[in-house]
Amino acid sequence: MNEKIESYLQQEQIKRQQLLDDINLLDLTDEEYQLIIFEAKKQKYYRLKSEQYLQQLKQDEWHGYTQPRLAELYLKRLAQRVKQNKRNDIKDIFTDLAGYHLNGSTTLDTSKGILLIGNIGTGKTIIASCVLNNPIGKFEMVNCNKLAAQFDGRYDEIDYYTKENYCGGFLCFDDLGDEREINHYGNRINLMSELLKERYVNVPHNRTMVTTNLTPDQMKEKYGERVYSRMREMFNVIPIAGSDLRT
Repeated sequence: MNEKIESYLQQEQIKRQQLLDDINLLDLTDEEYQLIIFEAKKQKYYRLKSEQYLQQLKQDEWHGYTQPRLAELYLKRLAQRVKQNKRNDIKDIFTDLAGYHLNGSTTLDTSKGILLIGNIGTGKTIIASCVLNNPIGKFEMVNCNKLAAQFDGRYDEIDYYTKENYCGGFLCFDDLGDEREINHYGNRINLMSELLKERYVNVPHNRTMVTTNLTPDQMKEKYGERVYSRMREMFNVIPIAGSDLRT
């Protein structure tokens, strides 16, 4: 590790510890304790009411959707993004995804996420973009290479920001395998490998979607046996074949 960075981190750690020590010396009155408890309960009350309201909105938005109707919606979204829509395999994929998102009868495991895998130009990103908004939750799409570039060369911030912003919620990681390795405390690491391990432990699997051009063997070689094994457990693998959707 760079000596200046190490010295800076040590100084910051000393400052934080001194602050904690000073805070622990303070005593609170009974009235102050009661006020803190009241404020905490009030914040929790409003948070729960907000979550309840958002859940109701979500149920209202998708109320009455059937698997064929949802699949038709996905196909309409696809038609808005490409010049033509004549691929029966895409229709079959959207039918399966509609059942998956409605927790209905489907060949897909609803406890797992979605991994769209195929060659360049087969429309994985386009297909993923059509189902980002669905009854399970609204996904945010993140390009893996842009994400890695964002954190390349940053140090103590990486752990905080990645866990705060990318190790929770509904996320679609686009073009997995295209990302560069990043510099972290003088070491070269793969950011996506770390994020996938974090999400495997801390996030329900069906809140993660991934697109990739890598074959299973290439994923195993790039991320290692351990991460690859977790990915097999995390995802329904959907192969995308056929011609380029963008032509």
